[in-house]
Amino acid sequence: MDHKHISKFSLHISTNYESLTPLEKNMLADLSKRKEEFNYDNFTIAHISEVLNASTTSLHRLSKKLGYASFKIMKEDFFADRAGTHETNESENNYLSMINNSYYLVKNNISTKMLEVLSQEKRIVIYGMGMNSYVAKIFEIKLQLLGISSQHYDDSRFMKLSSHSLNKEEDVVIVLSRTGCPPELIEVMLEVNKRDIPSVLITEVDSSPIESMSTYVIHTSYAIDLDDDIDTRINTHTALDVLIREMLNKKKGHH
Repeated sequence: MDHKHISKFSLHISTNYESLTPLEKNMLADLSKRKEEFNYDNFTIAHISEVLNASTTSLHRLSKKLGYASFKIMKEDFFADRAGTHETNESENNYLSMINNSYYLVKNNISTKMLEVLSQEKRIVIYGMGMNSYVAKIFEIKLQLLGISSQHYDDSRFMKLSSHSLNKEEDVVIVLSRTGCPPELIEVMLEVNKRDIPSVLITEVDSSPIESMSTYVIHTSYAIDLDDDIDTRINTHTALDVLIREMLNKKKGHH
């Protein structure tokens, strides 16, 4: 890995992330998700503690476990990261920040129970429409290369037909949807719930109809569409890539 192109704060996180407790990972994810609420002046132990509803002791411990000699040094790296110390424009900084945030949100959302369900000897059925269908196809191929039975559907007719043949003892469902509200996917999820099939939703939006019907939810950063952007579904791709790595770790006994 070329560390020259990674901010100091991100490097500290990637190097020490696995040593953090679930509580510390939650604090880090919250800090990343709510970073716009902080500026240099109010980025203090007391204020962060109040915003994140965390103890000051826990925040001090987090900075130490991230490899910082003091919270003050962590603060300097945090704001150097936000300022974009590399030769990138604002759009690039926002893009990189979005991917970085997605990574830690996803890591935080993947629970041990979710991994246990996905690691059972079952077929993984993936539903994703539009641009998500391309990401789903890549994920399907990766799973098959690992010897995991998988099938993805992107046509509304075939999605509906396949949902009627799902079996609780044989299948687990993954749904890819940025908004969590397409009618075709809602119809599929009604059938999934009717058959008591465990499901995982990967989405950008909180409190959607499909989220309320899903067993587990993985949230990513929210992508802002601009006229000159090409929709790559990078957040969804990031989520699936992290998920498959965690499944591999589970298989190897790292959890």
